[in-house]
Amino acid sequence: MACLVPQGEAAELILRWYVIALHFRCSPIKMNKFCAITLLTCLCQNALASDAKDNEITSVKLNDGVIYFNGTLTKEAIDKTIDIYNKQKTKPTKMVISSDGGDIDLGMDFGEWVFDKKLDVQVNDYCLSSCANYIFPAAKNKLLGEHAIIGYHGGASSQSFDTTDIDEMYKTLPDSERIKKKQEAIDEMNAYLDRVRIKESKFYKKINIPQEISTLGQQGKYRKKSDNFIGWTYTPDGFMKLGLKNIILINKKWSLTAYKGNRLFIVDVN
Repeated sequence: MACLVPQGEAAELILRWYVIALHFRCSPIKMNKFCAITLLTCLCQNALASDAKDNEITSVKLNDGVIYFNGTLTKEAIDKTIDIYNKQKTKPTKMVISSDGGDIDLGMDFGEWVFDKKLDVQVNDYCLSSCANYIFPAAKNKLLGEHAIIGYHGGASSQSFDTTDIDEMYKTLPDSERIKKKQEAIDEMNAYLDRVRIKESKFYKKINIPQEISTLGQQGKYRKKSDNFIGWTYTPDGFMKLGLKNIILINKKWSLTAYKGNRLFIVDVN
């Protein structure tokens, strides 16, 4: 059966979930690289059906006045979180989150909601990608478990995006058609990035955190980091130097651990 490349709204859905390496199972330190197999699979299916299979199953619940959010940042899960909050006479003041990330737009919207509600955010296990970019820094108080991972691998303001998988996607087409399709895909990608970059800039200005928090690990000496690393993080002191206030170590200490056997490196903040 032929694989048809979706356009317009369908292409936007694909870009939102795959162009910017939203989850850590995608690129190592090249960051923001198309995930060839995942993207090609998605192009032959409904985009949302594909990500539902690959993403973490998300659960949201309220226990003793605390919101527990576990899994990928999806619209359904975020809507449920907000609904739980709105239904409480005594409003929750803390959310415990473990997430591999998710859609950039949703991440920023959720982060803005966390900021507006002045919620504390506690990470016992991991908060990656869009969770690290937008949820963690938006919290009033940021509580870290001893081995909590706040993992970054780029954001909307990243300056380079590896497009080699676009070539792979269209390699069986005749030259003229392949060139045309590749350019169309790149144009779609750039249009989406232009939009979310503006939104991201406004987001970081609102929460008063430098936008570079999501890209420092791609700059300078860190560009040469080995592909053995899937991303980077910061020490509690590094976070504070970046302007993140109220970093609280639950067990009075923190140490870097691997995420599912994959290593992250620490970016020094001077």
